[in-house]
Amino acid sequence: MERIDELVKAFGPYDPKLGAASYKYPPAEMFGSAGFRKFFSDHPSADAALKLSVYLGDGQYAFFQDLTLTANILAAGAIGSGKTQFIYNQIVIWLLKKHPAELKFVLCGSKPVDYFPFRKLSKHFLAAIGDKEPIITPESFEWNLKGLLRECARRLELFKLAGVRNLAGYNDKFVRRQIGNPEQHRYLPEIVLVIDDLFNFLTDQTTNDLCTLMQMNTGTGIYILAVTSQIASHKFTKQLRSNFTFHAALKLMSQAESRIILNKPGAEKLRMPGELFFDFNGRPAKAEQFMTDFADIERMLEFIAGQRGYPSVLLLPEDAHERELVYDPGAKDPLFEESARLVVLHQQGSTSLVQRKLKLGYNRAGRIIEQLCAAGIIGPFEGSKAREVLYPDEYSLERYLKQLNGTAGHPEPPDTAPETVQPPVTAGQSPEPAIPPSPKLVESTPAPKPGFWASLFGGK
Repeated sequence: MERIDELVKAFGPYDPKLGAASYKYPPAEMFGSAGFRKFFSDHPSADAALKLSVYLGDGQYAFFQDLTLTANILAAGAIGSGKTQFIYNQIVIWLLKKHPAELKFVLCGSKPVDYFPFRKLSKHFLAAIGDKEPIITPESFEWNLKGLLRECARRLELFKLAGVRNLAGYNDKFVRRQIGNPEQHRYLPEIVLVIDDLFNFLTDQTTNDLCTLMQMNTGTGIYILAVTSQIASHKFTKQLRSNFTFHAALKLMSQAESRIILNKPGAEKLRMPGELFFDFNGRPAKAEQFMTDFADIERMLEFIAGQRGYPSVLLLPEDAHERELVYDPGAKDPLFEESARLVVLHQQGSTSLVQRKLKLGYNRAGRIIEQLCAAGIIGPFEGSKAREVLYPDEYSLERYLKQLNGTAGHPEPPDTAPETVQPPVTAGQSPEPAIPPSPKLVESTPAPKPGFWASLFGGK
């Protein structure tokens, strides 16, 4: 709570960047589950040293894994083995200890009925794309996954600007006002992508994007907690499994499945729902999860939903496939043309470049990049790749900018080569063939579909 007090002192009792400054944590006493009460009486502070603890269960002693150290956790189990209850337990523990300014969830449920009540957390703890349904289904998973990729790339740029390596260092600098230009930065919450059941969300595209995210998210404060029931399918690739840094198994159907997840047999012998088998500090361990009554969870959700929150879910940067931006001359930023010259000069379509050179806030620089993309000056966002600059030099750019002025909609890029003037033809002479313009200069610029850098926490 001391950390939140620092933030409130820095920004005032209520600020859209933080919100929920008077937030009250739900009391553990509202849970009637005997297993839950025993857990909190036996381990009131067992995970206090962990920044974001994942409770694996009780065995010889309580087992916890720090999600900030092992950013991608996978638990596999057969149907009815307690996978959804495993996720419920983690969410409950986090909600009892975390402030809405510090933690957000991207909740993905293959059976929305299991997570529909969590919609009540929309204005406190959930993150999603735009104004769509905050509980992510397989149909909307790709959009939101790409939004997380964009958010991850955005955070890495902010870390570079602030001269830090991870989320903890960045937020500490931000709160202490040790960042050179605070207007360019914002407080960053931790985000946990929760996926139940992972197999139902996998396509070739989402598998590639998920692997990319797991390779990028170290230190960014973006984590993945996934459970799955089908691990023998070709969709569940070796590359995907290897990118999860911690594996746990509930009851599995065969020794072969246990070897796929843990590289050893044993998970097929588990019996009770909620029992987990995993490697802990290099040794095999078995533990049992407590069971939480869902009626208690609903009471906790009502308690949180009744408090003041944010205007909406935490907005992830929109995916390029969500909509096609249209160039609007009347809405372009006053620094649009200067930014265009900057990215062409450096041949780098980067938000951080515009932000640094023109000394702008991150959100404004992001909007300018969107406008440059809509105008066909730079290409769309492509994950970890840099945006392509579609004009090779300032001469071709200047001719294009002249055509842009006063042009509505998405303009066609001009032919930058001069018109060919034919000499007069005398009697008996065949006309000279026209010299074709340079293919590079008349190349048709595709209409890109960039995403929209959403303004988080009401930032400008």
